[in-house]
Amino acid sequence: MLLLAFLFPVFLFSQSKPEINHSKEIITDQVTPSEVMGNQRVEVGTGIARAVYNPKFTVNGDDPEKMAQEYLKANLSILTQKTDINDLEHQRTIETPGGYKVHFTQKAFGYPVYNATINVSINRKNEVVFVSNGYKPLGNLQTSINTTAELALHTSKNHIGIAGKLNFEKVETVVYNLDRSKSVVAYKVNLVPAEDHFGDWELIIDASDGTILRAEDKACYYHPDGDEVNGSGLVFDPDPISDAKTFYGEPQFVDNNDADSDSLTAQLKRVLLRDISFDGSMYKLAGPYVVIVDVELPYTGTYEQESSDFHYTRSHEVFEAVNAYYHLDKSMRYINDSLGFNVMP
Repeated sequence: MLLLAFLFPVFLFSQSKPEINHSKEIITDQVTPSEVMGNQRVEVGTGIARAVYNPKFTVNGDDPEKMAQEYLKANLSILTQKTDINDLEHQRTIETPGGYKVHFTQKAFGYPVYNATINVSINRKNEVVFVSNGYKPLGNLQTSINTTAELALHTSKNHIGIAGKLNFEKVETVVYNLDRSKSVVAYKVNLVPAEDHFGDWELIIDASDGTILRAEDKACYYHPDGDEVNGSGLVFDPDPISDAKTFYGEPQFVDNNDADSDSLTAQLKRVLLRDISFDGSMYKLAGPYVVIVDVELPYTGTYEQESSDFHYTRSHEVFEAVNAYYHLDKSMRYINDSLGFNVMP
């Protein structure tokens, strides 16, 4: 059993965005810090549990949705700080060999709340084993709608500068949480241009006055001419159990919610992080084969820093990203460069 925690919030894409797209983006999101407390990752300030690891909560029945609802109702105080789950709507249930992943969407005023989902994982023993929580306490909700979806689409195209055809377009009404004191009804516009200003654009348009609240190109790109340098990092290679020639469960060789121990730290190896990105001031875990991108809660960032030395022990949130970059980059180089197969993201 590996001690490296699964990277639920991390996805892998090709290299960073062309600079031309950055000027069109409007991203003002504030990432609320969180800290690990016991088996939970708790949001600082609100006390909301943004992730619950191995809660050891047994649910009843054979309907995954009802089992997940049972857990949510019993843990409202730490997940939503409400007295009911009436604003949570079942979105889908995914069955896997290990059990079920039950997804809920937060609703307000009849609309989905932007990026507000709760996912409950249940194993075959009817035990809740993991919960990710994107529930958003809403501020004063402004419900006035004075613009149309068509106008929001037109505003979005003009902002990006799209004049040609589109491969995809969609407009959805959502509730957008500006901050903890104010929320608004808005249009979420998704655009994939076919001829100009390529990308995978998502814009949030205030339904009351047509203001653009948010704009982001969610696509990631490969930059063959980008600046790349070598950095260094601390990783397990291949894993601490094998290196120490021991067994999981031996003293200090347990997961313990990613906590450090002298025995585990002793198994860290300093390695070369090849071809990471450097923009003149910041180093980023982005290379020709792998990019670490955080697109789900708890939104811990894209792991940029001023030093090329990513030297972290396993208790630090960047540690998993460094391990992922190193091992995937190493594997991709072997497949492409050594074996000669053209396998790219």
